Amino acid sequence: MRHTHYELFRRHAVAFRLRTSRLQVEPHAGNLSLKTVFSGAERYEFSDRVTTVTPGQILFVRPDVTYSSSIRTAATTDSFSLFLPEPLLRTLATSNEVDAFLGSALSSTSLPGLPAVATGLKRVANAIELGDDLGSDAALVDLIAASGAAIEHAGQAAERLTASGARTRAELMRRLLLCRDLLHAHIETGISLARLAEETCLSEFHLMRCFRQCFGVSVAQYLVRLRMERAAESIETGRYSITEVARRSGYTDLSAFGRAFRRYWGRSATSYQRGGND
Repeated sequence: MRHTHYELFRRHAVAFRLRTSRLQVEPHAGNLSLKTVFSGAERYEFSDRVTTVTPGQILFVRPDVTYSSSIRTAATTDSFSLFLPEPLLRTLATSNEVDAFLGSALSSTSLPGLPAVATGLKRVANAIELGDDLGSDAALVDLIAASGAAIEHAGQAAERLTASGARTRAELMRRLLLCRDLLHAHIETGISLARLAEETCLSEFHLMRCFRQCFGVSVAQYLVRLRMERAAESIETGRYSITEVARRSGYTDLSAFGRAFRRYWGRSATSYQRGGND
């Protein structure tokens, strides 16, 4: 296990990285912490629930909450935790946003759908292992910004849900973020509503209704937006033909792609490729 203090923040932020297949940590409490695993899985036990963190998921644990953790995996688990003190915590977002987040069930729920935070934690961990103090400081600054955005987004999205009870909203939010992750992972191949409902353990109707409440658009509209953004990015690289752009964006019918692109961007894909209007 390795930990470091960050000079940029007067040695107040502390990180721990551990690679093991067996671990039992007794109940303890501390500063706000961000936890993830880069491989394997780690189980966290709170007084009222148990949650498991897997790769790509982030667990925010609010200050002074008592919890224990354990690892029992066939292969090695690569676990990483970052502890932030109160003064540094206040740089994440406005005080009201932080207070609302820490007072909600979301702050002790394992959340998918936070790629910028997951990437930030990985950058911090790698910089520490390389002994790159400047790099770890820079990565931490970026992580702070990403975490602030995540806190603001998660809090606002959860508030839009009509489910009663903070714990229920937190669990529902976790499932909706998982749904969003699945949509991002299936831009090219697509994914059925039935599969999304199965993966999130929600009925199709409940998933559609809550997804719109949370993200402001339907599941189908969200996927179209992802595909159109992928299409525009692909065109801008200059490496793909329109046919290849359509395929990368999940369309096998070029005419359907052309109609969807014009409807979304207000001009044809070929015009977008030329940088003009028609």
